[in-house]
Amino acid sequence: MQSDDGCTRCLELFQLHSHGQNQLLQLREDITVTPEDLLIMPAGGVTLYGLRYNIAVGVLFIEAWLSGRGHFFYLGKVEDSATAEIS
Repeated sequence: MQSDDGCTRCLELFQLHSHGQNQLLQLREDITVTPEDLLIMPAGGVTLYGLRYNIAVGVLFIEAWLSGRGHFFYLGKVEDSATAEIS
């Protein structure tokens, strides 16, 4: 199966492996998550690197959103700023 661009191939794969508009019918029965589980802080401490990274991403996030861009690149990663309205 050859496609003319990456988007076409991705759509073909999505349609091949998906069963509808979302994955709500494919819930995992082997995992139970409680509201309390969602409040547990991960182990480990706060690092200066992590603090600087999160501040930089936050500033770039706002700048991209105010400029009308839905994403931006930082340290070789693509970050999504399209969700700024709900953040």
